[in-house]
Amino acid sequence: DALHALIDHAGAVSLPGTVRAVSDDNYITFTLSDGKTDTPVFDFSLNINGTYEICGTLYSIFLLTLEEYENCKKIHKILLKNTFDYDNISGILKVRNRMPGDAYHPVGRQGGKTLKKLFNEAKLSQIARSALPIVCDDSGIVMVPGFGCDERLKITADTKHIAFFGEKSAIERLHLGEGDG
Repeated sequence: DALHALIDHAGAVSLPGTVRAVSDDNYITFTLSDGKTDTPVFDFSLNINGTYEICGTLYSIFLLTLEEYENCKKIHKILLKNTFDYDNISGILKVRNRMPGDAYHPVGRQGGKTLKKLFNEAKLSQIARSALPIVCDDSGIVMVPGFGCDERLKITADTKHIAFFGEKSAIERLHLGEGDG
């Protein structure tokens, strides 16, 4: 069962009622929501090769070399939007809910964008917005799955280690060599 999996692996799981269990390194933290909101709350560090349950969806994170990235890019261009330069992470890598005023500079877009504007453009529902994990480091937002990484962590020719954070099913497609459309 999901709670037992937290003993061996970092992640999070919703329990009956308003209880949530989050495992990070050697600790499991149980939180109780106030019951006044349906917005899930999560905020925990990420470990490479970890799998995490976030709002009922499994996400994983792993590293690729620049060569592996270039080989995958020909087939999995859309999936590889969920990558970033791991060597330029500032401090601790974590995942959390969006917060009021969150903004970042997505690669390939003119200037910065608030997540609110970005999500409005994508026509995401309030439920989808609250369930979408935001990957951050000590300097701010690193990447938002499906929207790409921040300009400061874009992949360059000098990048040595590329982190991929995305839905576990997408990662399995990368390893199986299936195309993404």
